[in-house]
Amino acid sequence: MIDYLSFNLNKEKKMMTEEYREFLEKSVAQGIKDYEEGRVYTSEQFYERAMKAIAQVEKDMQDAA
Repeated sequence: MIDYLSFNLNKEKKMMTEEYREFLEKSVAQGIKDYEEGRVYTSEQFYERAMKAIAQVEKDMQDAA
């Protein structure tokens, strides 16, 4: 019984590790693609874009009211 449990746990652990590895590979590939296409922003640029978006939403809400 114990051997069966340890086998299943090791099997699940291996599957999770492989799924995580695949996730990381996809994430890195997407990051490289974004960088090559110029879709990478510094934290300051990201903050500035977020603040502009918030200001636009607030303006749109006032216009709708």
